[in-house]
Amino acid sequence: MDPTPEALAAHSFEYDASALDKPLAGFLQRFYTFSDDRENADAWAACFSEDGIMKKAATNVQGRIKISEVNQNSWKGQSSRKHTVFKVFPFSPGNADEVMLYGQSNYVYDDGTTGEMGWAARLHFQRFDDGKILIDMYHIFPPHINLQGGWPTPRLHPVEALESASASLFRQKDINKQLLYGPELGSGSLRESIGRWLNDFYAPSAGSIPSERILITNGASNGLATILQKFTDPTTRAVWMVEPTYFLACPIFRDAGLMGRIRGAPEGEDGVDLKFLTKALQEIDDSWPSDAPLPPRKLTKAGYPKIYKHIIYLIPTFSNPSGKTMSTENRKKLVQLARKHDALIVTDDVYDMLSWSADDEGRMTSGGVSQCPPRIVDIDRDMEGVTAFGNSMSNGSFSKIVAPGMRVGWLEGTPDFIAAMGTVGASVSGGCQGHFASLVIDQMLQSGVMVKHINETLIPVYRERYFALTSAIKNFLYPLGVKLVGEKSSVTVAGGFFLYVSFGEYSGEEIARVALEEFNLKIAPGSIFAVPDDPLSANRGKSSYFNGARLCWAWHEKEEIVEGIERLAAAIRRIKETV
Repeated sequence: MDPTPEALAAHSFEYDASALDKPLAGFLQRFYTFSDDRENADAWAACFSEDGIMKKAATNVQGRIKISEVNQNSWKGQSSRKHTVFKVFPFSPGNADEVMLYGQSNYVYDDGTTGEMGWAARLHFQRFDDGKILIDMYHIFPPHINLQGGWPTPRLHPVEALESASASLFRQKDINKQLLYGPELGSGSLRESIGRWLNDFYAPSAGSIPSERILITNGASNGLATILQKFTDPTTRAVWMVEPTYFLACPIFRDAGLMGRIRGAPEGEDGVDLKFLTKALQEIDDSWPSDAPLPPRKLTKAGYPKIYKHIIYLIPTFSNPSGKTMSTENRKKLVQLARKHDALIVTDDVYDMLSWSADDEGRMTSGGVSQCPPRIVDIDRDMEGVTAFGNSMSNGSFSKIVAPGMRVGWLEGTPDFIAAMGTVGASVSGGCQGHFASLVIDQMLQSGVMVKHINETLIPVYRERYFALTSAIKNFLYPLGVKLVGEKSSVTVAGGFFLYVSFGEYSGEEIARVALEEFNLKIAPGSIFAVPDDPLSANRGKSSYFNGARLCWAWHEKEEIVEGIERLAAAIRRIKETV
């Protein structure tokens, strides 16, 4: 059946007549009109030669029948779609029978949601004496899919709420004064707002969270750096990073002068391997020379009231990269271990608010109330024997729940710990870092719009993507021997940005290379998550997490995530074929 004039008109596009002749332009217009008509799948396939070839990522078929099947399968989950051609140009100069195109596809799904995806394609044609044109090669270059990066989707940023909060701030009578340097500890109002918010969310058994426990930073990375400036020196014996680790934290430790003292500690199903860490801490302490001359160190009288012997860095809830959550029992044991060895536990608690049930797709968690194990900083406060500076602190950020460009975060620790943090040189000189942006955040917290954004926008979207990703892994990767890491964990809450898959005997680096080079898919291979200053970390990784990869659901829409997993499956099959 021929397309209607209206349908053809909807698929018209501008083109350079010197580069593309009119018959070919008309053919392409009909081709994409048929492509968007579910009832005309055979007419679309008839645009190909009998032995025509169609390639798209993991798909490589030949012949009209198979090409028609691909088209029919592509409609699954879609109620309508529209291809828009932006540009057509010759693949090579003087070749009128091979062209490149790029454009965009817009989709309406069966559930009423919409999506869009850019694309590029290469077509080679056969021309016949009677003027007929047929495609003998159609190669669709899939758009780049990045399941490696850990950024939130820009469309989820609360732009209108940020604009409203900023406008409200500028309408205040004392705005001129608020544009001065901020207090070293940060805005008192925001510290109180964060305390109330955290208290409502975590309901800590140790009691409410006063503002004296809060300091404002310009993000979790800055928070970690300033902690090291104030509470470590050359007598700090080691930094312990749970492996696989958040590799971008390593340069922060090096910048703080801790190079050569950074060690890895393996991760088990329920958090850091405490047996390994206990033994390693004791070995370092036993080997530390008690009679050796002390290196130049930071002194109490110079403004450094406490120097820790060890730093233990981890992401206990929805860990980056593994996605695992540490059990309550292991959190308590870790605090006890830190106290024994004079260690400061630094926890990046940046994903806690983004959580939902992991065992029931149909059930939402109660919005605004933590379903996760208690924070380590709360356990430390509640456990008998807490010291003035404590043995743990919580490093928080608004990057994942508002927007990373705001550069606002917070630290929580004992009042003495927080007071000392306020004497860091950069804060004494310039006041609160990111002061004005923090005032905008305060407006959002006070109005309730931030909590609403988390519960009504972020959690539903990320939860849907999480289940789309895990379902695709089970459908496309499990048959290839791939497994989800962390399925044996005792914690039944899901969330954050990441999960980790194991490829079994196959190298994560090799799979990542093939996925990128042949299928335009980027994943994070396990080898990048070793602790680079610890050669034993890489040795341990080679027999475990190196044969895996981190996958992120926060950046792409659900249909792109599923497409990405299909491409990953194709990359794995390609490697299996060559072994």
